[in-house]
Amino acid sequence: MFKKTAPEARPASPANAMAGTFSVLGADLSVKGDITASADLHIEGKVEGDISCSSLVQGDASVITGAII
Repeated sequence: MFKKTAPEARPASPANAMAGTFSVLGADLSVKGDITASADLHIEGKVEGDISCSSLVQGDASVITGAII
């Protein structure tokens, strides 16, 4: 009579932070100092410092001066 169905999976997106986290530093940002993120990181701007994150995507026009871990 009653049929149990599995809940629908939601795709990872910034609006659905629990499914997966992803942080973005836009092209208009300049950061001086080290960055530590437990999530994936996408950098489009300029960073002067070391970066430690789960996974890094570096934009074509971005500039990173420092170590990447």
